[in-house]
Amino acid sequence: SLLHHPTSSYPGRLPSTLRMSSSSPAPPPRTLSELCVSMDNSLLRELKKEETDLPQTTCREVQGAHYTLVKPDPVGKAWLVSGSGDCASLLGLDPSEFQTEQFSNLF
Repeated sequence: SLLHHPTSSYPGRLPSTLRMSSSSPAPPPRTLSELCVSMDNSLLRELKKEETDLPQTTCREVQGAHYTLVKPDPVGKAWLVSGSGDCASLLGLDPSEFQTEQFSNLF
């Protein structure tokens, strides 16, 4: 699992499952659209979704499942508060994507 952290980790170092190989050059930064296409949302695939006829806006405990889909309240025009170049680099995302409306709307 990519989220597994070894029991003895060192500050400032990524777990071995997240480190990039130094033997190959880093791929060119991707656009947000390219990143979205390449994402594998294993949460939705592997965890049990609640099957319900209740409104998607009801605040309640999820029973017999890991998650439930909800319909979010619409918000006004989104804007970027902050972006991390280091995080973008980990994702292979071009930091210039922070300036796009698509980025603000997605995150």
